[in-house]
Amino acid sequence: MLRFGLHVVGFTVAHTLSRAVDRIGLGLFYRREQVGNFQNAVNLYENSIVSALSQTHNVGSIALRGLQSNPAALRKKYEAALSMLAFFVMPFSAILSVTAEDLTVILLGEKRP
Repeated sequence: MLRFGLHVVGFTVAHTLSRAVDRIGLGLFYRREQVGNFQNAVNLYENSIVSALSQTHNVGSIALRGLQSNPAALRKKYEAALSMLAFFVMPFSAILSVTAEDLTVILLGEKRP
């Protein structure tokens, strides 16, 4: 149990440092406003991903809980769920990668001088 706790603490420290290093590196080359815009974009991205994935995880965990004693059926249903999720997410990601700049202007507004 102690080893697991140390691993969790180690991961948390490494994750926190990795999130800070990019802002420190950007701060060496760019103005504060640009680094702030970067941080806002990262927060917007991470919050949207976390909120969507947490809901999907909650529903999926409850749906697959009954198959925990049958590993073969659990694997089959889990693969089917991932396949269905990929079916909907991949086209959305492709469309978003093409229209990202326009969507950013719509959501965040025009760039001010």
